[in-house]
Order: sequence, then structure tokens, then C-alpha cells
Amino acid sequence: MQLRPLSIGEVLDVAFKLYFRNWAKFVGLVAVVIVPVNIINGLVLSSAADFAYNGNIYATRGSSLTGSNIAIVVVTLIGAALTVAVAFRATTEAYMGHQPSVGESVRFALVRLPSVLWIYLLAGVAITIGFFLLFIPAIYLSVSWCVILPVLMVEGAKGRKALGRSLSLVDTRWWQTFAILLVLGVIVGLIPAIIGGLISDAIVGSSSSVGTIVVVDEVVRTIVQVISWPALVAGVTVLYFDLRVRKEGLDVSMMIDQLGFAPPMAPSAAGAPGAGVPGYAAGSTPPPGFGQTPADTPGYAPPQAPSAPPAFAPPAAPEAPVAPPPPVAPPPPVAPPPAAPDIGRDIGLPGSTDIGLPEDPGPRGR
Repeated sequence: MQLRPLSIGEVLDVAFKLYFRNWAKFVGLVAVVIVPVNIINGLVLSSAADFAYNGNIYATRGSSLTGSNIAIVVVTLIGAALTVAVAFRATTEAYMGHQPSVGESVRFALVRLPSVLWIYLLAGVAITIGFFLLFIPAIYLSVSWCVILPVLMVEGAKGRKALGRSLSLVDTRWWQTFAILLVLGVIVGLIPAIIGGLISDAIVGSSSSVGTIVVVDEVVRTIVQVISWPALVAGVTVLYFDLRVRKEGLDVSMMIDQLGFAPPMAPSAAGAPGAGVPGYAAGSTPPPGFGQTPADTPGYAPPQAPSAPPAFAPPAAPEAPVAPPPPVAPPPPVAPPPAAPDIGRDIGLPGSTDIGLPEDPGPRGR
């Protein structure tokens, strides 16, 4: 899912597609709150003091409906606040790709109901005062505060902070927001109201039975509200996220953090296990064990974590080379002994070879 700025037409298109894709869930969620509220209103109205139906209004006959009107207003405000809070939570879940949950949506709305009532009270008082100032301030504030509910539900801003936050989001997009709200109001507000009024008048006719009038009016109004309110909430929800995308670059991760749920896993193209596996035909039975993890296999033992490698030791520094011993000087040469003097020669005597001594014959002569 990617968030990007949307044009006016795209905001309306996304809102209505979101509504029609989940209309059964939305209608059921809103009916859970609206139906009991309208039943209570009908019982209070029909049990009031004697009154009669005069054309299009209820006219009292000798007694006041002040107490009943106050009770109806209080119940209606509480029911409306709870309804739009439930519808917003369900719409946001659908926008994120989830299936809206009745229980989760109701719990989410009940926790924030006091804050929702408070900001609607503040906005209602200010807008009412604006109507006495030539309507212009009322119209401006109604548009500027149109996203106070998403601001409260998503960002947790309450009271005046929610009003100021909505004003800052709509600030530079006021006319575009006005156009979107105008189209939504005509499609999901004015047209259903006109159709509901015509149906109610056709059924009641000229009947003067108070019970019949009250029952028909409440049933028709309930049907109109159950059908139209989710569409209006869907439009405001998409508008709120579009304003944040434009102002702050809102992305999916920010939505996940603020809303408290993650986007669902994207399904496979064929929508079934084994899609895209070579040799697997769509609709055939996967082979035994297909899709199982190794832990599901009998006798499987998870691999042991590898042992830590031995601590690294730096190599020892090489020993310094031993210097070779210095060369030994050769001994000085020994002088030959002097020859013995030949005394005979010196005194004039003949040598041994001269006196006729026989030579040694050697071993062979002997």
C-alpha cells in the first residue's frame, strides 16, 4: 500500500470504493449502535405527553415535550458520537487492508467516547455562535473542523488541541476540502434524506395515529442513517489521510505506529499455496509435507549454534637473526727449520757421496 496525494475526484473515488467493498460490514457495525438509539428515541417520543402529528411536525396538545426533547437530544448525541467513532475505526481498518471487527471497533470507540463528545460539544457551540454572525464564520469553521474526529482517534489530540490540529491540516486546502464535503453531503446526506422523507410520507399518508407515525419515521430514519453514515465517514477518513500525506509526508509505517496494527501480508498471485512452484498445477493436491517447516518434520532437531571461533592470537614476532661468528684468522705460516750446516763441506772434506760409501741397495738388493 502506497500513500500519495489525491485529487478531489480521487478522494471521492477511493472513499466510495472503500464503502462499496465493505458495505455489509459497515452497515452492520453502524446498525449495532444506531438501531438501539433510535428505538430508545421512539419509546421516549411515543411515551411523552399527549401530542398529535400536524403535517411535518409534532405539535403538543396541552403539555410540553421539553423533558422528552432533552432526553432525545442527549441520547441522539451519544449515539451519533459512538456511531461515527465505530465507523471511523472500521473504515481505517478497511483502508489498511484488514477486515473490520465489530468487537474491536466498538471497544476502540467506547474508550474514546468522552473525548469525542467533548470536542463535538466545543465545535457545536462555536459553530452555533457563527451562525448568528451572518453564517460565514459557521461555514468556515465547519469545513476547518471536519477532521477533528480522525485527529482525536489517530493522533490522540483532545479538546482545543484537536480543533487547532484540524484547522492547521485544512488551512491551505480549505476550498478543496469544501468541495469534497459538498459533494459528500449531497450524495450521502441530502439525497437519502429526501428519499426517506418521501417514503415516510407515502406510508403514513393521512394517518393521525401517533404510534404509526413514530414507528414509520424512526424506521425510515434508521435505514437512511445506516446506509449513509458509513459513506460519509469513509469520505472524511480518506480526506484526513490525504491532508496528512500532503502536509507531512505520511507513510504506512507512521499509520501503523499510530493505529496499532500492521498491514496484512500480501496474498500470492494465484491465492493458493504452491502458486509459482514449477510443476505444481493450480487446484492439484500438494505433495505430502508441502508447505511444512522443518520443525514440523518428525525427528527433526534444530541445528546447533556454531561454536565461537578461538580467540585470535597475533603471530609471534620472529627471532632476531644470530650474527655469524667472525672468521678465524689463519695461523701464520711456520718457517721451515734451517738446514743443518755441512761441516765437512765447510772444512773442505768430501761429502758422504764422495768417500765411497755404498748406497743402500734397498729391500730388493738385500
